[in-house]
Amino acid sequence: MKAFFVLAAAGLALMPPLNAQKSTPPAAPAAAPVKGAVELYQEGVAAFQRGDMVTAKDRLQRVQAANPQHQPTRIYLNQILQAEMAARRQSGTLEGRMKQLIVDKVDFSGAKVEEVLEFIQMKGQQLAGNGVKPNLIFNLNTMDKQQEVTVHLSKISMYDLLRSVSEIASLEVRYDTHTINVLSKSVAAVAEPGAAEAKK
Repeated sequence: MKAFFVLAAAGLALMPPLNAQKSTPPAAPAAAPVKGAVELYQEGVAAFQRGDMVTAKDRLQRVQAANPQHQPTRIYLNQILQAEMAARRQSGTLEGRMKQLIVDKVDFSGAKVEEVLEFIQMKGQQLAGNGVKPNLIFNLNTMDKQQEVTVHLSKISMYDLLRSVSEIASLEVRYDTHTINVLSKSVAAVAEPGAAEAKK
């Protein structure tokens, strides 16, 4: 990846700078110079690598406008496009919707698992508004229902909240088309396809 980055930047270095203009004295104080293509490309790749696709797309599109034939830029932009398409597809699913719903604050100390799950159900439907509403189905054994969990979180998605609680309580979460099933491990093992045959 490093060699690819160096070669790509070197290719851009041969381009005239984006701010190349005739050397006429400015009538007013000069504005900040426009960044060159190499610097824009470097910023775009750095943003891509840290997961900031908005910045990456902006910088790389500006590079592409200056040099449409720069192959490394086209490759990165194609990867960003693929990621955007995947995100749009997932946003229509129940799992994707849960990732979009953000809870400002969650503060439970020694609360029963069942109570926390009921909160997630209620809060999820409240936040969903007119959109896809999360419908949780609990299938817990008596011991798991009475487990106590402590959770102190802020600005967290409903998806991550449910995942955190399920990990703390050793529960299993399964997303279907219209429901989210939260199961005790023992229940999940029995519910596995072919589990009954395997025990014979």
